[in-house]
Amino acid sequence: MGRAPSGWDARRRPVPSGMRHLRDGSNCQPGGGTSSALAAMINGMANWQPLRDRLGRVGDSITLDWDEIDRLVGGLPPSATDHTAFWGGARPAWAGFRAHEVRVGREVTFVRTRAGAGSGPDGDHATPGSFASPDEIRWVGTNEGRPVWADVALHVLIGVASRYGAVISYSDLAAQVQEQSGLRTRVPLRNWIGGMLAEVVHRCHREGLPPLTSLVVHKDDGQVGVGYDEVLTVLGIAPTDDQLERETYAAEGRLACYRRWANDVPPNATATLTAEFERSVQWRRRRSATPVPPALCPTCSIQLPASGGCDYCS
Repeated sequence: MGRAPSGWDARRRPVPSGMRHLRDGSNCQPGGGTSSALAAMINGMANWQPLRDRLGRVGDSITLDWDEIDRLVGGLPPSATDHTAFWGGARPAWAGFRAHEVRVGREVTFVRTRAGAGSGPDGDHATPGSFASPDEIRWVGTNEGRPVWADVALHVLIGVASRYGAVISYSDLAAQVQEQSGLRTRVPLRNWIGGMLAEVVHRCHREGLPPLTSLVVHKDDGQVGVGYDEVLTVLGIAPTDDQLERETYAAEGRLACYRRWANDVPPNATATLTAEFERSVQWRRRRSATPVPPALCPTCSIQLPASGGCDYCS
């Protein structure tokens, strides 16, 4: 499949020393611990449904202790404590309510929104995943939104990794993190998605997780792109200008993610390029392997020189 990085094993393609822990399933940072909040998310314990159920039984408002919320969801993500933006907007996590008053580490007061109040004869509440109203969508700058989006992205990408062979496009991930967080930005995608994913990269590295950003690809060509150099850097691998080499590294990362979170990975599974990128590689191969016929003079059919003019007919 073209030039591959040095140091790879002979089974499929080489595994650089900085990524061998991905092949054998060990941690990205051996010996590194996992924070309790992130461990809850990783192990599938982070579940907002109990909080929605709890809020569904109240009238106009309720104040919940921090410890109770943490217990209900199975562990609040780090940004809930570190960044007030986490509690802004009309988030699906507490659909039909807004966090009216937040005392970090102590309590949160949730107030039912007009859209969250029952409008039908049975007083049905807003369904999880809906938003209270357009005027409650919170528009933020990228610096404010980034840590919250990174938390949501981590959760979304773990979901992608649970399906063997699945990937997600940059644009789809951007849409999901804004929708699920309730925090929107008018800044163009290309100006903030890289910074958010870099935060995910470093979070994965600190917590000893496979590189979840290997699952994020461009929709048109199936490549992770140059942004994946951030993963190589934290793993101690020199960034590369070779597309195939970079995408091969990403393929190893994706396989490590599937082995960590998916239940249907074949025992003999090997790292593979995305279908879109594989097609482009094969097309380039066919094109380079097809000899270009020499240009002939239309009059005498003798091969033309580099000048393009026939020495015999001109």
